[in-house]
Amino acid sequence: MDESTTIQDAAAAVESGRWGKKGIICPCCGQLAKVYRRSITRSMAKVMVAMYDANREEPTGWRDIPDILRLTPYLRGPASQGGDWGKLVYWGLVERWAEDRGDGSTRCGKARLTDKGLAVLRRKATVPRHAYVYDSECVGLGGPEVGIDDSLPRDFNFQEIL
Repeated sequence: MDESTTIQDAAAAVESGRWGKKGIICPCCGQLAKVYRRSITRSMAKVMVAMYDANREEPTGWRDIPDILRLTPYLRGPASQGGDWGKLVYWGLVERWAEDRGDGSTRCGKARLTDKGLAVLRRKATVPRHAYVYDSECVGLGGPEVGIDDSLPRDFNFQEIL
């Protein structure tokens, strides 16, 4: 940033440039600013099904996701073991339990389906295909509407679980 560039000019440049395919390097701090387009993956959809399957009597109750990942046969393998399921928050399908662990992190591994997430699982609602994410925050949703069947693998027998 040269001396003639104001903070407002830099902020405006970052705001518009972050939406570009390559993002923009912030003229103030030199950090890459980029909006990422995310979609609901197969493994994320499977985790939603497993959350429902873990407690059908209370489908929107809190669940310990590491236990679900470890104990659910159709979630075995590296694709489902990552933290991608946490991105379901961007669509409002899952809510994460925020609890201070003592180390400064608020992530404890507990989450629950929201009413919207339950409606998507029951095929009564859809969501936009894409979430636009900047600095770990959803800054918008877009694309065609999709349902749970659009995200699950074709050979996954969702009806059998329900």
